[in-house]
Amino acid sequence: MPLSFPAIDPRDRVREYRANYVNVRRLILTDKDTPGGIALHTPADRPISSLDLPTDLSKAIADYQKSDPDATALTYVKYMKTVNGKPEIVIEDDDPLPAEDYLVTFSHTVTAVSARTVQVVTHQLVSTLAPASKGEAK
Repeated sequence: MPLSFPAIDPRDRVREYRANYVNVRRLILTDKDTPGGIALHTPADRPISSLDLPTDLSKAIADYQKSDPDATALTYVKYMKTVNGKPEIVIEDDDPLPAEDYLVTFSHTVTAVSARTVQVVTHQLVSTLAPASKGEAK
């Protein structure tokens, strides 16, 4: 029997992302027990486009923009970097996620695991295909 892999339904993935999304900025600002050391910003005070993103993440964004004619004007709206599951940098405001037809997410994860240590670094970027309003055009 040949090996087969199930198809991924993009709309289902977008719906799942939207259903599980939590505004981490709002959570941090309302929880008095939030651990320290989290750099918390809005896109207005720390533009996401000014970040030094991992090369592979930048390449994924560029490849997506080349593959989708509607993606030439992506607007970055949210960003988070986590290390071992703990947010280190959060850039978002109180705006909800973009509508289903406009939501585009990118992520990049690097792991190093041994019997004695683990390091998992994830960069998560949320953008929109909608015309720029509060976010920043890229």
